[in-house]
Amino acid sequence: MVQKFFLTGLPRSGKTTLLHRLIDPVQQKTGFITDEIREHGERVGFKVVTSRGEEGVLADIATPSPFKVSRYYVHPLSLETAIEPLFA
Repeated sequence: MVQKFFLTGLPRSGKTTLLHRLIDPVQQKTGFITDEIREHGERVGFKVVTSRGEEGVLADIATPSPFKVSRYYVHPLSLETAIEPLFA
């Protein structure tokens, strides 16, 4: 049976931690999560990590892009490149 999850919540409320605890034991899974990129204790961006191990920078504060959300420059091509193998 296929189950789909969509998890939302306030920043630093434990969404990613909960998700990792739920999906890590699952052997056959397809999808992706976003993890924080932190430097010196400060969040400086987000990366996408797929169930197949592909990674890409989804957004960061250092690499300019025409797309911006809050203080983060968003990199849609990086997201597309990382998740494309999931659909092959």
